Amino acid sequence: MCESWIADDIPSHFDIGGMVVGSRPGVAHLYMKQSGILAGLPFFTSTFASLPGCTVTLVGSPSLPPLPDASCPGSKYTMSPPVEGSFYEYSGKPILLAIVEGPLNQILRGERTALCALSRCSGVATDSRSMVSLGRSLKWRGLVAGTRKTTPGFRTCEKYGLMACGAGADAVMLDNMGGEEARECAREIKEKFKDVVVEVSGGITRENMGDYAGEFVDVISCGKLTQGYQCLDFSLKVQQE
Repeated sequence: MCESWIADDIPSHFDIGGMVVGSRPGVAHLYMKQSGILAGLPFFTSTFASLPGCTVTLVGSPSLPPLPDASCPGSKYTMSPPVEGSFYEYSGKPILLAIVEGPLNQILRGERTALCALSRCSGVATDSRSMVSLGRSLKWRGLVAGTRKTTPGFRTCEKYGLMACGAGADAVMLDNMGGEEARECAREIKEKFKDVVVEVSGGITRENMGDYAGEFVDVISCGKLTQGYQCLDFSLKVQQE
C-alpha cells in the first residue's frame, strides 16, 4: 500500500530535491507540532521501510542514544516510545517522535507520503476522540463510528485513525432523521428486538450530537470524521552534518 502511495506521489521516480542532495547517508527527525491524538506511525514507518536503505527508530527505543537537536532548538524528547492513540500536548516546543536514517535522496522521496499519512490519520483520530469524549460527557455509553465516506485509496488509513481513538470503523444505520425521531425509532426497535444494534447517522456533528445520544442508541456515526477532518502538523527535519 505504501509503495503505491509513493509511486502516486512521484510517478516518474524523478525527484529534483533528491538529485540535489544525492545518496549520501543522512538523518532526519520527526516532530509533532500540534496538540492531538497520535495515530498512523505504522504507515509512517512502512513508507520508509519500502525505500532502499531507510530505517525508522522511535524515540525512547533502547538502541537510540540521546542526540543533539541543532535544527530545532528547544525541542523535547518523549520520555518513552510514542504510543498510538495517545494525546500529546504541544506547548510551543516541537515533540521529537522518531529518527529516520538512510540515503538523503530516499528520505526526501518518502518524506511527503509519510507525513501526509501520519497527519491525516492523526487528524481523524483527534476529531474522533473529541466526539467520543463528548458522548461520555453526555453520559452516553454507545459507540461513535465512521461511515463509508472515506478517501479512495486511503480508506485503510482513515479507518485506522477511527479505531486508534476508540471509535468504531463500520456500522449499519437509521439514516437522516431528526434527533427526537431517531431516539423514538431506536426505542421501538429495542422493545421488539433487544439484541439488535441500533445506529443513527446523517448530518450529525459535535453541535447536535446530544440530540441523538439516547438510551436506546448504540452507535452514532459521523461521515465528517473521515471527510472533513483537520490534518495535524508534523515535520521531518534533515539534520545538518
